[in-house]
Amino acid sequence: MTLSLTDIGIDPDESIQANLDQGVLIVGLGQAGGHGLWTVSMIEYLSRVVQRIAGNESIRVLVLEAVSKDFCSGLDLNDFAAITKTDPIRVRTAMDEFEQCCLRLMPTLEQPVLAQVHGQCQSAGIKWLEGCDIVYADHRAEFFLDESDFHQLSMVNNSQPEPKANLISTNTESFDALAQQVFDGQEAARRGLVTQSFPHDLLTHEIRALASSLIEKDRLALQFTKETIAHVGTMSWDASVNYTAAKFAELTSRQSGASSSRAIAIASFLAGESKPGKGG
Repeated sequence: MTLSLTDIGIDPDESIQANLDQGVLIVGLGQAGGHGLWTVSMIEYLSRVVQRIAGNESIRVLVLEAVSKDFCSGLDLNDFAAITKTDPIRVRTAMDEFEQCCLRLMPTLEQPVLAQVHGQCQSAGIKWLEGCDIVYADHRAEFFLDESDFHQLSMVNNSQPEPKANLISTNTESFDALAQQVFDGQEAARRGLVTQSFPHDLLTHEIRALASSLIEKDRLALQFTKETIAHVGTMSWDASVNYTAAKFAELTSRQSGASSSRAIAIASFLAGESKPGKGG
């Protein structure tokens, strides 16, 4: 089955390609042999693709890769400057949606989000990878932060943006450590920027094999696992145990097609609507 961007409600664009193969939506960035600069349009399209596939049961796994020689060689600052001059609200909205996708939407999207990285992966690309569930990189990939991108990446909801604000999450090395050197794929894996690194010739095979294996998993189980991982990190131990129990009970009941009184009771307790021993 071939799925175009138009099929999921997005007008076609030369910088984004997409096709659906047995439940795996593969989104290719850029053009073959071209640069890997991310334009305002590309960032808008990336965000819309993620927004549109939410709830689409024909799409089981999302894979993001580059058709160009680099995954992300930075933001196209000429494009950003030109659009900012005529339509600054569009640029701010695009960056706000980009931020929301990275921090909130992708981590809770029901479909697993995978990425394979080759060539350069600069600041915007690194931030996008933060929202992915699993990232495979080429041993020879190059990861680094570029100060020229900082203003655009940190402009969300800030009239006077702080260049270092919210560029990378706390599960990676410090901003200063990343800004001082270039990491290859193997070092990026060691430092937590990517999940695993592979030789160039094996990268595509490994990401496709992973996507195929995820297709065989229970869809609801994958969704509930992602939701649990996304939320328990900010909870206390007791709250995380209760949340996990509630999600497991909800998963069991939905898989069997029946309502679970335990899931309902725990969910009510977590929402503050009832308390044990208080008649709730």
